[in-house]
Amino acid sequence: MVESFTPAPEPLKLRFRVGDCLLGTHSLSHRILHTYCCRPRAGMHQVLASLAKEEPSVTCLSVDPGIVRTEAFREAFESCKKHAPPEQVQWLQSVQSNKKILLEPEVPAESFVKLVLSCPKAKSGTLVNWNEPWISQL
Repeated sequence: MVESFTPAPEPLKLRFRVGDCLLGTHSLSHRILHTYCCRPRAGMHQVLASLAKEEPSVTCLSVDPGIVRTEAFREAFESCKKHAPPEQVQWLQSVQSNKKILLEPEVPAESFVKLVLSCPKAKSGTLVNWNEPWISQL
């Protein structure tokens, strides 16, 4: 039996493509928590930084939206309550009760939209916070 396959595109043809790469992350990925590990996110930051160097025609940006009230945050909080040291639980409880720190998803969403529509080349390969002043000027 002969199997058909599609040949891979030639590498040089791929280089003619341009675009943007936007990675959304979260602030918990930058903090070492007893029961919560974000090594894959840190790895993605490195991949985007490398991609920005290797493919200058592609704008790559990692965006930290702050600590957002999501299911992932809830799961981290519940896990920490059961297994983490008391000081970590206390920190998460203070985050959960502070609306200036724990954001609703809609709050940083405007920054993501602006970055998707006009991501500046000069920021390619970097990690930026959702509320950096230059983003509001886009």
